[in-house]
Amino acid sequence: MNNQDKQYLNYDNIQNILKNVKEKITISNLEEEYKMKINQKRKIIGLAAAVILLFTGSFFTVDAVSNGEITKSIKEKIKSSIEEQINREVEVEDVNVQKDENGMEIVTYKLKDGGMLVLKGQD
Repeated sequence: MNNQDKQYLNYDNIQNILKNVKEKITISNLEEEYKMKINQKRKIIGLAAAVILLFTGSFFTVDAVSNGEITKSIKEKIKSSIEEQINREVEVEDVNVQKDENGMEIVTYKLKDGGMLVLKGQD
C-alpha cells in the first residue's frame, strides 16, 4: 500500500467514526427530550392531583362544619335535575318498528329535538 491509499483509508475511517458519533449524539438528544417531556407531564399530573386533593379536603372540612348541609343541597339539586330530565315530555317525529333475527321487536322513536330513543323487547 502506498501512502495515498493509507490516507484514503484513514479518511473513510474518520468519516465513519464522525457519522457514528453524530448519530449517537442525535439519539442521545432525542432521548433527553423525551425524558423531559415525560417529567413535565408527571409534574402537571402531580400538581393537578394535589389541587384536587386539597379541594376535596377543604370541601369535606367545610361540609363537616355545616353539619352536611352542603352535601344535602348538592344531592337535592342533582336529584331534581335528573327528575326533570326523566319527567320531561318530548315530541315524537317518527316511529319505526322492526324485528330482528331472534324475534325481538325494536322500536325506534325519532324525537323532534334531534334525539333518538331505541327500545328493544319481545312481543
